[in-house]
Amino acid sequence: MRTILFKLSLFTFGFSFLAAGDHPKMPSKPALSDPKAVLENLRTFYAAHPYIYHELTYTLYADHQTATPHSVDHGIFIQSGDTRYARLAAIESLTTKEYTVAIDHDDRLVLLANRISLPPTAAPIDPLEVWTANPDEVEVRYASEQHDVLLVSTEYGEVAQTEIWYDKQTFQPAKIIMKYRRSIVLETDAEGDPVQPRMEIEYRNTAFDGQGREHLDLNGYVRRKGEDWTPVPAYRNYEFINNIRELAVQN
Repeated sequence: MRTILFKLSLFTFGFSFLAAGDHPKMPSKPALSDPKAVLENLRTFYAAHPYIYHELTYTLYADHQTATPHSVDHGIFIQSGDTRYARLAAIESLTTKEYTVAIDHDDRLVLLANRISLPPTAAPIDPLEVWTANPDEVEVRYASEQHDVLLVSTEYGEVAQTEIWYDKQTFQPAKIIMKYRRSIVLETDAEGDPVQPRMEIEYRNTAFDGQGREHLDLNGYVRRKGEDWTPVPAYRNYEFINNIRELAVQN
């Protein structure tokens, strides 16, 4: 189970600090240069759309500078209210107000948990409010006629530097680049040399019209009968891990 949770945390946390906030506001002129205003408008972009569908490309590099990818994978991220769906290669997950279901198609594993046993994944980087608190560690840079970049450098944590590319008119994210501080082994046999990788997440297509809504149905993955949960017939040959926990008794 630890493996599937690790894989999920790799590709879902990148959206948790953007997909938040209420009370949409129109982007303002100061947002062109003020990192805090940029952050607010990035969140406003998500709060202003009741349904967001992203098609993504994840490119992993073995170090911060190399131009040759170590691996390239494709994925999907969908947000509809409090419900989020994410897929990266053979891993997919659905998170609702009450439950999280995760499927590893390579290991043929289905995991079901609730928010008591599996709270929302904490990002391995500080919240952006912490980043923008230090003016020496965050800045807005020009990238092109269409895009600007929110550049964040951190002294501590797993990620040393993050670039968030966004449309300067709509604040729609276009790309996220994360340069990791911690050295890890990328080879599957765990015998390679430790490296400091770079992950680039490119937003290839974004839609707001309900595309992919079939992924948001919990009954498409697991079924409940009484107190028992089982995978749907499509996953009957998968190992099923029921990680549902009840609330502790309150005195």
